[in-house]
Amino acid sequence: MILAAFWAWIGRMNWSKVVYQKSRDFFLWTGLAKHSGRQDFLITKKGGSKKKLEAYLVKKSYEWSYFSWIDDDETLSMRKVVKSKYQYHIRLFSDGEVRGHYEYAPDRYPCKHLLESCFEQKKNYFSRLLKDYKKNL
Repeated sequence: MILAAFWAWIGRMNWSKVVYQKSRDFFLWTGLAKHSGRQDFLITKKGGSKKKLEAYLVKKSYEWSYFSWIDDDETLSMRKVVKSKYQYHIRLFSDGEVRGHYEYAPDRYPCKHLLESCFEQKKNYFSRLLKDYKKNL
């Protein structure tokens, strides 16, 4: 419990976001880690503009996802933490494609997150989430 509270505190600190992002970029640059392409789980090919989707997701309690890989052509990456240990993660790409998944929150369970111990599609959730948004496209 204490360790979980510590990781949650780390996740809320701005400096930890910078450290994470610089570490991620360093590991990719040196070849110690590899990430390319787009993660699985297509939601829609018509995601609209970055500005509109971001505003909509903020109203639905989403926040920017700082602790994540950057997929090819990604323009928006947001998450919603649930049950304090999981998150819904949604991405918008330059061609309008939207992808999303459900997983462990990296600021709570960093190792489980990296190992994708829980990495689920949750298509029904994302369809319901974007139902009203897509009406206004």
